[in-house]
Parts: sequence; structure tokens; C-alpha cells
Amino acid sequence: MRVLFQQTIILCALALFSASALADEPSVAVDDDGTVKVSMLISASEVNIREVLQDIEGELADLSPDVLSVEIVKDGRCQEIARSTRGLFRPFRFRSLRCPTAHGWHESLIESGDFSAYFTDWSVIETDAGTEVVYTVHTELYIFPKPIVTRTVVQSAKQQLIKLARKVARK
Repeated sequence: MRVLFQQTIILCALALFSASALADEPSVAVDDDGTVKVSMLISASEVNIREVLQDIEGELADLSPDVLSVEIVKDGRCQEIARSTRGLFRPFRFRSLRCPTAHGWHESLIESGDFSAYFTDWSVIETDAGTEVVYTVHTELYIFPKPIVTRTVVQSAKQQLIKLARKVARK
């Protein structure tokens, strides 16, 4: 009886932890051109969220299971990033430029033999109810149809925000 009671308390604590980490589920919108916009209200401070999103080679890269490697070079107030990501037959590689914005970061494609278009925007705004995080991604690959790429980007972006919420809940 005592063991059952302890297990019940542990399960309740885990449920409360999960609920506090995820103030709400990510919402998704997809534009006609395939641009994916995923937003989520996260129960964490803007400072803690920004710490994760600033760590391009570490914590940010860990949010996506598709990122294989990241190398950065400082370029003034921006960063040039060389990434390798999981592809169907071989890794996809690209170089991008990531710069701070008023509310987060913007990253745009410099060159790639795999991507015909790519940009991301992270927006982080603290509110009374938590911190609103908006992740906007546009990806086009030369060899894959847009609907397949968009579906994959939607799944990946949602998972990244969920992982971000869980990561900052532990800080």
C-alpha cells in the first residue's frame, strides 16, 4: 500500500512538472509558400530562454535531432554558421548568417548545394503569462518536393519548442 502511494505521488509530481514546463502546446501556421511559424507560451523567463537559443553549437543544436554538426565564426555582431544536418542519403550542408534582432535572431542562407532557400527567425518576448517564443522557418531543398519538406519542418519545429520548454523548466 505504501509503495502504491509513493508511486502515485511520483506520477503526480511528474504530471505537474510536465504541465509547468509546457504552459501550452505549440501552435502552427503554414503560409502558402511553405513558411512554417510555430509559437508557444513557455513558463520560463526570457533570460533563460535566450541563454539556450544563444548557444548555437550546444543547447540550440541539441534541440534538433537532425543537426549533426555546427561550426560558427564571429562576423561582427553576427555569426556565420556552417551546419550539417541529417539528409535522406547523405548529410545536407549549408552556410548561413545569424544576426540578432530586436526580439531574437534572424538566420539566412549564404550558400548550399542542397538548400535552394532557407531562413529562420526566433522571437522571444516576455509577457505576464510567460514568455512567448515564435520560431519561423522557411526551407526549400533542391531535390525534395515542397509538401514533404514542409511536413518535416513542421514536425521538427514543434519538437524544438517542446524540447526548449522542457530544457528551461529545469533551469
